[in-house]
Amino acid sequence: MIIRYLVFLLLGTFVGVSQSKVQEAQNLFKNKQFNKAQMLLLKGIESQPDNIETIELLGDTYFQLKQWKKSYTEYKKLVDFKPQNANYHFKYGGALGMYAKHVNKFKALGVLGDIKNAFAMAAKLDTKHIEARLALVQLYMELPAIVGGSMQTALRYAAELSAISKLEGLLSKAYIYEQDDDLAKAENNYRQAIALIKKEGLNSATQRNTINYQIGRITATYNFDLNLGIESLQRYLKNYAVKDAVTLEWAYYRLAQIYKLQSNKYEALKYANKAISLKAEFEPAKALKLEIMAL
Repeated sequence: MIIRYLVFLLLGTFVGVSQSKVQEAQNLFKNKQFNKAQMLLLKGIESQPDNIETIELLGDTYFQLKQWKKSYTEYKKLVDFKPQNANYHFKYGGALGMYAKHVNKFKALGVLGDIKNAFAMAAKLDTKHIEARLALVQLYMELPAIVGGSMQTALRYAAELSAISKLEGLLSKAYIYEQDDDLAKAENNYRQAIALIKKEGLNSATQRNTINYQIGRITATYNFDLNLGIESLQRYLKNYAVKDAVTLEWAYYRLAQIYKLQSNKYEALKYANKAISLKAEFEPAKALKLEIMAL
C-alpha cells in the first residue's frame, strides 16, 4: 500500500513538473522564442515521449522554425495516437505540404497523395472544418491537372465552405476564379463578399483573422472600399498571432498600396518602409516604394 502511494505521489509530481514545462514552453511560443521553446519541449519529450500536448506544441514549434520534416514527423505521431482527431490530420497535411514546397519535384510528388489524404480526412472527420477545406481548394488550384489538380474539385470544396459560411464560400470561389484568370467572376464574388461583410460585420470570435487581411488585399487589388480595407488591415495587425497565415510585412504592404491609391504619399511611404524593415529583400514593397516616391 505504501509503495503504491509512493508511486502515485511520484507520478503526480512528475506530471506536475512536466505540465509546468509545457506551460513555460507555451509562453515562450507565444512570445516567438521558438528555439528556447524547442529545447524545453525536447527535454519534456525525453521524460514523457507519449505526451500529446508536448508533441503537438513541439510540432507547432518546428513549423514556426520552418523545420518542415521534423514538424510533420511530430504531427504524424498525433495522427497515429488519435486518428479521429480532424485537426491533427490538418496539421500533418499542412506541414507535409510545406515540406513538399521546399524539396525537389520528385520528393514532392512522393508525398502529394499523403497531403491530399490528410486534408480530406480532416474535412471528413469534421464537417465544419473550414481550414481543411480552404487548404483543399488551394491545393487543387495550385496543382497542374497532370498531377491531380482540378478546378471542379476545388469548386466542390468551395460549395462545402458555402454551406458552413457564406462568406468563406464567396472568398474561396473568388480565389478559384482569380487563379483561373477569370478576373470578372473573381471580382464579382469578392464584391459580394465585401457587401456581406458591410451588411453583417465580422464576428471576431468566430471569424479567422486572416479574413481581415483578405479584405485589405481585395480592396487594394480591385480599388474599391479602400477605407474598409484600411480598417480591416489595422484589425489584422492588432489581432496578429503566430498562427496567422500571412506575415506582417504583407499587411504593411497592402496598407501602403491602399494609401497610394488614395494619393496619401506620407502614409503610403510609412507602411512601405515598415514592410521593408521587416524583410529587407521584400521586392514588391521596394518596387512600390519607388512608385510612391514618384507621386
